[in-house]
Amino acid sequence: MNEDAKTPVFLSHHALLGAVARRYLIHKEDVEDALQELFIRARENRRTNPQAKVSIINSTGNYFRGISVANDPALVKEIEKKVEEDKKLASNTVEEYSAGNIYTQILNIPGSNNKMINIGYTRTGAGSIELFVSGPPDAFK
Repeated sequence: MNEDAKTPVFLSHHALLGAVARRYLIHKEDVEDALQELFIRARENRRTNPQAKVSIINSTGNYFRGISVANDPALVKEIEKKVEEDKKLASNTVEEYSAGNIYTQILNIPGSNNKMINIGYTRTGAGSIELFVSGPPDAFK
């Protein structure tokens, strides 16, 4: 990872994101490459997509990350594809279809240390979503 990419925010979450990536990738180099790509994409989207908003909440016993995207069907489609991949890991799912083309999905995914990771996803129309990932920090190790 080059020095200009090592911002304090990214570094503070590097270990946690690495733990999640290691669940899917075998080689350490692949994990680092995935983290670097994630950082670069997030940085580019923050600069080029004023329709995206990211929330990071740190509290004792709870990890929470959220993203809202408005009027960007391509990004929404990419995020929705990843949520569908995570759905395969879920031990419990809740789906709701509402008037106005609103779709909500909640996933409970078994994490580490017998703790649950929760993913919530709401799509409004074709180009707007809200997504969150939350759970106890131990679940992501």
